[in-house]
Order: sequence, then C-alpha cells, then structure tokens
Amino acid sequence: MLDNIINTTKERMEKTIEVFSNDIKGIRTGKVNPSFLDGITVDVYNGNLKLSQVASVSVVDNKTLSINVWDVSVVSSVKNAILNSGLSLKPTIEGSVIRVTLPELTEESRKKFIKLINEFAENAKIAVRNIRRDIIDKIKSMEKNKEISEDDARDINDQIQKITNDSIGRVEKLLSVKEQEILKI
Repeated sequence: MLDNIINTTKERMEKTIEVFSNDIKGIRTGKVNPSFLDGITVDVYNGNLKLSQVASVSVVDNKTLSINVWDVSVVSSVKNAILNSGLSLKPTIEGSVIRVTLPELTEESRKKFIKLINEFAENAKIAVRNIRRDIIDKIKSMEKNKEISEDDARDINDQIQKITNDSIGRVEKLLSVKEQEILKI
C-alpha cells in the first residue's frame, strides 16, 4: 500500500513536470525550432487538429520555418491558425508550403519570455506542492485510522518530501536551461 502511494506521487509529479516542459517548449528562444509551433491547432475536417497532424515543420535557416501542408485544401486554415496563435507571426503561402520568418528577439521580448517561463515554473512548483499536500493529508488520515503506524507515516512523509524536492529541482533545471536559450544571442 505504501509503495502504491509513492508510485502515485511520482507519477503525478512526473506529469506535472511533463506539462511544464511542454509549456516552455513553445516559448521562442534565439534559435528557430520546429517545436515552437507545437501548440498551434488548426480548425479542419470539422474538428481541431494539431499542426503536426496536417503538416510537417522544418527549419530553413536561423529565422525561417517551412510548413509543408499535406492537403492543399487546408493551407488557408493552417495560415489562419498561425495568424491567430498569438505568436505575432506573419506566414506567407507558396503553394502547399507556408513560410514563417521569425523576427529577431528584442531585449524587451526576451524579458517578456523569461517572465512567462518563470510564471510557468512557479505554477509547476505550486502543483507539485499541492500533490505533496494531498498525499500527506491522505497519510495523516491513514495514520489516524490506524491503517499505518506512526513510524511508517514518518518514513513515507520523508520519502514524499524527497520526491517533492527532486521534482522542484527538475523544474528549476528546466527553467534555467530555457532561460539560457532565451538569453543566448
């Protein structure tokens, strides 16, 4: 039963870190990366599909992405999705290929992106701490109901705290790496 609690804690915190990692992956750095467009969804075929499900994205040069749309009939929908993504991009259509030239990052935009990823990191840390709180409350309840001993409760609380510290450390490491990428000129 205690192993189950530990495994559940690890799984929940791992999912939180995964969400954080995906959130910051979409934040632009000094170099162009196809994953920059991962968050874009396209309204096609009577539903919403991720951009990667209707096109392939590749890097042309340091500032340009090429989006090869597989179905020519949805090119305008892909262009509209890029325009409405909130990423301030100006796509140009060349047949079934859409080119997106990314503007240079200014000092102001770099600071804005760093502020944004710090908010994502803080939200991830809060989520990790909330998971810890929920698990510790469950352990206290189990101890109160005599399902586990006081020693077991203390041991598992120590393990939960170690997992929490490791998870927060991973979030901070991901944050640090992303900050360095943003600041790199």
